Amino acid sequence: VDAIALRDIAEGEELTVAMVATNATAEGRAAAMAARGLPSPCGCARCTFERAGRDAAAVGAASDVRLLADLATEEGRHDEAAALHAERQARATDGAAIADAGYARGAALMAANRWADAHRVWREAAEACPEHSLLAGVEAKRRAYSCAASAFRPLPKGFADACATHRLSPLHRVVVTPPLLSAEQCAAIVSAAEAAAEARGGWTTSRHYGVPTTDVPLAEVPEALAVFREAWARALAPALAALFPDAVEGVPASRLRVHDAFVVRYDSAERRGLPRHRDEAQISATLALNAPPAYAGGGTHFPALGRAIDASNVGGAVLFEGGAVEHAGEVITAGTRYIVAIFAGAGEGED
Repeated sequence: VDAIALRDIAEGEELTVAMVATNATAEGRAAAMAARGLPSPCGCARCTFERAGRDAAAVGAASDVRLLADLATEEGRHDEAAALHAERQARATDGAAIADAGYARGAALMAANRWADAHRVWREAAEACPEHSLLAGVEAKRRAYSCAASAFRPLPKGFADACATHRLSPLHRVVVTPPLLSAEQCAAIVSAAEAAAEARGGWTTSRHYGVPTTDVPLAEVPEALAVFREAWARALAPALAALFPDAVEGVPASRLRVHDAFVVRYDSAERRGLPRHRDEAQISATLALNAPPAYAGGGTHFPALGRAIDASNVGGAVLFEGGAVEHAGEVITAGTRYIVAIFAGAGEGED
């Protein structure tokens, strides 16, 4: 029997198998346990928590609060996970514990699509413990992709009309933009990424556990990052804010945040595509760095459409609600395809 952990398991942590259906109510679990001759009602943390009206204050041990938060995350109850991590923060007495709980709380808020709240929680936790490595990583990415408010520009007149829209459902759509970068700028990003990959001993292939891509983080390639930041403030962020206002909590372009961005390489002889998945993003974008005949096939496949969508020209982008819309990387059949994959959403701050 093979087992895959859905969260980190501490050394020495006891692993158990439930004797009743854990997705039943506390009352239902108690009845099932009584029917099997087991002690009922159960005094475990989950039953105590649920019998108390899901009040975390009723759970005695801080370790049990953390286990309940992890369980809520595993079951997709992200708002509840965030509330439980907030209880952990309130009980913590030192900066490191506050930061650990704050990082987990921010991640739960991200999963609940509450990006602005997540960034606020991460900032406050980082202030409590600046040396926390995970929070330091969040802050480093924030600095790498941040642009001054004065750098953002309104979209050119007629930009929306120049985009192609593909409706996925009454609520969701895919938008393909005209070029946001020149062919020369795209070639410069590819060249810088290839040089960075060579210097570090190869492209990264295991950074994304569930959907592994062959990539280089954009924040680690200064030459490529400079080109991207200019395009982000000039065109990409304004386009996301204008075309997907509901998805990004109605914030203006200057308050959008890049959660992650990386240059991805699809090679017909190696990493040819990606399985179906959703992104950790309110809005996702794929920025085309090259185009056929440099490769054949490829594009972002949307099951709701039954086909792949690719940018029409080098420098164009495919925009969609990546956290809500299932998609995949269409297999390329020849050559090498390069894109910048961008995960973005609302950040905290004043409008």
